[in-house]
Order: sequence, then C-alpha cells, then structure tokens
Amino acid sequence: MAFDAPQPAACPDAQIRHWFEVEIGAIYIAKIGGILRPVRILRQYIEGGHNERKWVAKNLETGRLCRIGRATRLRRRLGERELFERGLA
Repeated sequence: MAFDAPQPAACPDAQIRHWFEVEIGAIYIAKIGGILRPVRILRQYIEGGHNERKWVAKNLETGRLCRIGRATRLRRRLGERELFERGLA
C-alpha cells in the first residue's frame, strides 16, 4: 500500500516553492522580519549574474516597500474573500 503525501496546494499555509508560481500584482502572505504580513508584488528584478529572480513588494499594513529575495518567503496567495475581510480589497 503506497502512501500519498498531501500536495502543497492542499495545505492552507503552503509556501510558494518556485519563482514561476509568483504573479506580479497579486497579494500574498509573506514572512518579513519574522512576522507574516500581506504584501502586493509590484515588480520583478534580477540582481547579479546568476539570473536569480527577486521581487519588490509593498507591505500593505505599513505601506513600506520591501524586497522578497526568495519565493519561499511567500506563504500563500490571498483570495478575494480574505482581502475583503482584512479590508485590503
């Protein structure tokens, strides 16, 4: 009998694991300074010669810009209902 591990998308707090899962303009929960905060991804930038993809995001609680260096810093994308409940829509 084979054991089927749950898929990351099935978990409500699953991390974004790959750069191609990140969408510009979307709102995600991100770990910033050890605290989970809602952020809107504004744009992508490439730093260095290693073709590493990074993003500039806006912290929606403080209004400050921050840099997301790895896709694993993003926990999950917020849905329309959650945006409305948090007053971000």
